Amino acid sequence: MRMSRPTPGFSLKDLSAFLRARDTSQPLCQQVRASAQQLLEDVDRQIEDLLTTRTNMRRTRKEWDARLKAIRPGAPARLLDVLPSVEHSSRRSAARLTTLRTRRR
Repeated sequence: MRMSRPTPGFSLKDLSAFLRARDTSQPLCQQVRASAQQLLEDVDRQIEDLLTTRTNMRRTRKEWDARLKAIRPGAPARLLDVLPSVEHSSRRSAARLTTLRTRRR
């Protein structure tokens, strides 16, 4: 099995424009570089968000473990009562998605 080299996450639209420009001897090197920089910044933000999510999940699991230890067997622990606000998380995710979509146009 041959391993391929990782490539930047350019959209097909961007790649098409870059290649057309190259084929007409009008290289867009600075634009390609700027697009790669933006993609890298987006990936860094996504990694930061994932790390935050992992931390929050671990904290929630720890709270659940404590609740489960404190109750008698078979009694409800009401684990879902300690979940973070879904509305807040959804609003933040929607705003981030809108930002990413806008940058890629």
